[in-house]
Amino acid sequence: MDRALLAINEEHFTITERILKKYQHNKEEALQKIAYTIETIENLPKHFFIYFRGLEQLNPAQKCVVAITGWLDFEAGENLYYAIGHHFSIVIEQIDKHLMIPEMATILNAAAEINQEQDKEQERLFQERKARSSTPEFKFYENRFYALRPKLIEVLHKFVVDNINLFP
Repeated sequence: MDRALLAINEEHFTITERILKKYQHNKEEALQKIAYTIETIENLPKHFFIYFRGLEQLNPAQKCVVAITGWLDFEAGENLYYAIGHHFSIVIEQIDKHLMIPEMATILNAAAEINQEQDKEQERLFQERKARSSTPEFKFYENRFYALRPKLIEVLHKFVVDNINLFP
């Protein structure tokens, strides 16, 4: 009986639809699984743990999900300070162009600007203490980013649902 239901499920629903259903209570994990599925199917080359090479071979909706999900995974593993330095322009472009969350783009751009302005001072402090510390200015935008992060996940998830026909 279970095998029959599984076969029916596979016949009538796409991989993405099955992932969305299985992880309906954890949207971020659903997005990670969808991005991983695309990366695997398209055989995207991996750089560290972000798939940014080969994004041009994806359709725009898939590129958006893979880029943002990969970047968010990197940010979660490192932090916003380091994530801003990794393929940041691609992520901002996707947020602006496809997800239309101008507040998030503004916050991230402001954090990146502060990060760049304070980079030399941060490097000096790092050499002294062997650790980076956020300045109050950067921390302000970092906190705003973390407050909006769930909205980014929500909007990205809705983007997938609304464009389901563009996913495997």
